[in-house]
Amino acid sequence: EACAKGARFAAMTGMIPEILTSPALIDTNFEEQQPIIKKMSKMVTAAKKARITTPQGTNLEMSLEGRKADSCTSILDRPGISTGMPDLEVYVAPVEDSVNGVAVIDATISSSGLVKNPVKITIKDGIVQRIEGGEDADKLRELLEKQNTPSVYQVAELGIGLNPNAQLRGAIIEDEGVLGTAHIAVGDNLVFGGNNKAPIHIDMVMKNPTVELDGKVVLKGRELYL
Repeated sequence: EACAKGARFAAMTGMIPEILTSPALIDTNFEEQQPIIKKMSKMVTAAKKARITTPQGTNLEMSLEGRKADSCTSILDRPGISTGMPDLEVYVAPVEDSVNGVAVIDATISSSGLVKNPVKITIKDGIVQRIEGGEDADKLRELLEKQNTPSVYQVAELGIGLNPNAQLRGAIIEDEGVLGTAHIAVGDNLVFGGNNKAPIHIDMVMKNPTVELDGKVVLKGRELYL
């Protein structure tokens, strides 16, 4: 509502002091990164299918047909705009029942920080079926169970990190924007074009992904192919 009235909103979810002096914020030329973000956003919007794999064992496929990508630019250059900061990413709500495969989360979970042991998440028709691993898996499972609604098990987002100076530190507002990562989320996605209403939105970051759009590799590790 504030943005509709002209406010500019910088989301700094889970901000810690280290980020305020980090290369992700201080050394990044956000204006120079805009053409990359715009091109990736256009490609994600145009794509019908996405596939994400990682060396740790992630293998996910999903439909993006009819879904429009959004982005975090870290630039607030006009009234009414909102963005994460220092997050640079392109993200999209996949078609809800189209997500299938396994995601191995080996970087960050937004609700608990850096993972100690990889968390294996098995997904069928867009719904989380199993969460396996150590302490981090237990925390995630307990958090979702506590919400007492099946809506929190819905895969809500695919995101691609694009900040070349960001690093993994356990704070999601920087971690999900690290170039060389991709993330999925479970829970709510109404605000960016999805159909799932839920009480929470939990981002989960994976290292060294290969992201394919309609069979074309657009990201492999930290290398972009745009």
